[in-house]
Amino acid sequence: MTAEIVVMNREAVAFAADSAVTFQAESLSKVSTEANKIFKLSMKRPVGIMIYGNSMIMGLPWETLVKSYRASRGGKKFDSVEEYGSDFINYLTSDDVRYDVEAENIYMKLFTISALSRIKDNIDEMVADWLRDGHKLDKTTIKYFTKETITGIYKEYRDNSEELIPIKLTKKLVGENWNLIEDFINNLFVESNVIATIVGVDVLTKEIKEKLKQILIHMLSKNLNQGIVSGVVIAGFGDKEFTPSTVDYEIEGMIDRTIKYEKGRSYSVGGVREASIRAFAQREMTVRFMEGVDPLYKAYEDEYLGELCKDYAQKVIDNISGYSVAQKRRLKQKIERQTKNSNY
Repeated sequence: MTAEIVVMNREAVAFAADSAVTFQAESLSKVSTEANKIFKLSMKRPVGIMIYGNSMIMGLPWETLVKSYRASRGGKKFDSVEEYGSDFINYLTSDDVRYDVEAENIYMKLFTISALSRIKDNIDEMVADWLRDGHKLDKTTIKYFTKETITGIYKEYRDNSEELIPIKLTKKLVGENWNLIEDFINNLFVESNVIATIVGVDVLTKEIKEKLKQILIHMLSKNLNQGIVSGVVIAGFGDKEFTPSTVDYEIEGMIDRTIKYEKGRSYSVGGVREASIRAFAQREMTVRFMEGVDPLYKAYEDEYLGELCKDYAQKVIDNISGYSVAQKRRLKQKIERQTKNSNY
């Protein structure tokens, strides 16, 4: 579990983080509880950086990259924290950083294993629900669940047009590693597919394989894989900022020196905002402390109250007179809309 916060007022910034980090290596992961995740981004400027999630990117530790950036560009000054963030991102793709020659292939392995495992887990959940409902499994049912799940995921990613990294690069990388990827697919969907083996069905048709290939191409281009993502938070004072601000990124990997990441929302103290506390990674403990209630419990409570209001509204409508069926239906819809827009 990783929990990190940035606390700011008009005069200062404070970072806080636990000491647990995850090291990813192909299908294996290791957790260390003695890591440092907070660093100075510059020895001369009041700007710091905090890391969460995967402690490495493209085979290099974040600590090494931060210290390398600091030695290379630590004397630079920028007007805003956001500019410090942009410069750090640009540094990661520069020729100053020497990644291992196998870094892209390792990244491809990590991504493929994580993505395919999630797809297989979705199919297994559908099968488990089917069995819990008292149904029996046969070849047709398993084939149907496999095809429906993979086709649905394929359409979802195909129709998402927002590319974080050019799809021509991901298509090239998947093509170059297809033999290895095919081995992963065979292992997950044939050799390790216990249920399919018991029933005696081969779910890995030519159509399914091609869809899995296209899914990987689109996923690699368009969506961050949270299983291997690193979070980067930069906060402090830019050279022309009189109050502090933060900017954060989620970074997954790199193909052909093109980095795959999403930028979060910049945040600053000033105006009517006297101070702020921002939580990163697993936010539950911070939210529980700040708001006095666990977010999961609050979500359950909101859902319960919403259903209670709808049920009560239905009972009231059923027992009123002088309204036609159409009028009662419109009244019910109006109450449901009001319930949906209400804060409990």
